[in-house]
Amino acid sequence: MKNVKWLVILKNKNLTNYILSKFISELGNGLHGTAIMLFIYSLSKSGIVVSKVLIAYSLPFIILSPFTGIVVDRFKRKKILIVSDLLRVPLVALIPYCTSMYQILILTFLISCISSFYRPAESALLPNIVSKDELLNANSLLTLARSIPNFIIGASLGGIILSTFGSLAVFLFDAFTYLVSAFFILRIKVNETHTREVQHNNILQINLLLQNFKEGLKYIGDNYSLKTIISLMTFIAFLNSGLNTVLVIFSERIIKSSVSYGFFIASNGIGGILGAFLVKNFKIKNSLHIMVPAFAMGGVIDVLFSINRNIVIGMVLYVLSGFINTAMSIVFITFIQNYTKDQLRGRIFSVINALYSFFPIIAMGLAGYIAEVSNVLFIYYFAGFSKIFIYIYFNKSKKRRIKIME
Repeated sequence: MKNVKWLVILKNKNLTNYILSKFISELGNGLHGTAIMLFIYSLSKSGIVVSKVLIAYSLPFIILSPFTGIVVDRFKRKKILIVSDLLRVPLVALIPYCTSMYQILILTFLISCISSFYRPAESALLPNIVSKDELLNANSLLTLARSIPNFIIGASLGGIILSTFGSLAVFLFDAFTYLVSAFFILRIKVNETHTREVQHNNILQINLLLQNFKEGLKYIGDNYSLKTIISLMTFIAFLNSGLNTVLVIFSERIIKSSVSYGFFIASNGIGGILGAFLVKNFKIKNSLHIMVPAFAMGGVIDVLFSINRNIVIGMVLYVLSGFINTAMSIVFITFIQNYTKDQLRGRIFSVINALYSFFPIIAMGLAGYIAEVSNVLFIYYFAGFSKIFIYIYFNKSKKRRIKIME
C-alpha cells in the first residue's frame, strides 16, 4: 500500500466535505456527551443510572443490526447519512426540556436508533470516495476530525458551558451541528454502484432479512483473519467500555475531583490525535502484527492508572492510552474497508457495530454494578490484566497469530 500524503488526498473535494461534516457534528457530540454524563451523575450520584443511559444508547445497535446493514447495502449511503442527520435535529433539541430520567432514556434510545443506520453507512461510504491507497490516510484524517472537536474541545468545554450557559445552549448547539453536517454531506458527489441491481420492494421480508444478515456473518466466519481481528477488537471494546463507564466515578471517588474527568477525556483525545498523525506511516499488513502487543501495553497503562492519584500523571497515561486505541482502531477500520466487498460492506460494519454494542452493554452493566457495590479499582485491574493475557495467548502459538488475507 502506497503512503499517500494528506495534502494530496485533501484535494479530493468529496473527502474534504466528508471531513468537514464529521468535524462540526463531533464538536456538538463532544459537548453533548460530557454535559449529559455530568448532568446525569450530578442528579443521581449513581453508577447504575449512568450505565442505564449508556445501555439505552447501545441497545439499538444490537436490535437493529440485521436490518441496518441490509439497508446500507441496498440504498444510497449518502442519502442515509443526510436523513439520519436531519432526524436527529429535533430529538437532540428536546433533551434540555426533559423533566425525568425516563424521558432522557427514551430520547437517547431514539437518537441511537437513527445512529445505528448512520454508522455503518459512514464507514461503508468512504471506500467509494477515496482509492484503496488513500484509505489509511483518509481514516486517520477522519479520526482527527472526530478527536479534535469531540475530545479536545467538547470534553474540555462541555462542563464549563453547561455550568455557564445551561443545558439548553449545549443541546441546541448539538442539534444545529447535525444540520451543518447534512449540508456538507449533500455536497458530496459519489457514484454508488452497490445499488444497481437491488430491488427494494421486498426488503422487509423476514426470510430475506435473515438471509442477507447471514451472508455477512458467513463472510466473516469464512475468513480467519477477519474473524480473528473482529473478535480481538470486540473484546478490547468490552474492556474499554467498562473503563469508560466508571471513569467519572473514579474521578469523583478516587481522584476526588469532578474536573479531572474532563481532563482525562481531553487527554485521551490528545493521544488519539497523535495516533492518527503517526498511523498514516504504517504499512497496513505489518501493522496487524503489532495490534496484540500494542493492546498489552494498553493493559499496563490501565493498571498504572488505577494505582495513580495524581491528575497530571493520569492525564499522561490517558494520552498514551488514546494513542494506542486510536491507532489500532484506524488500522482495524482500514483493514475491514480494504478486504470486504462493496456489496457486503454495510452488513459487515453493522455486524461489527452490533458486537461493539452487545458486549460493551454487558461491560457497562457489570462496571456500574461493581462500582456501586464494590471497589471501582477492581475494574481497572481486570481490564489491564486481561489485555496482557491477550498478548500471552496470541503469542504462545504461531497458529493463533493473525494471518494476512491476500
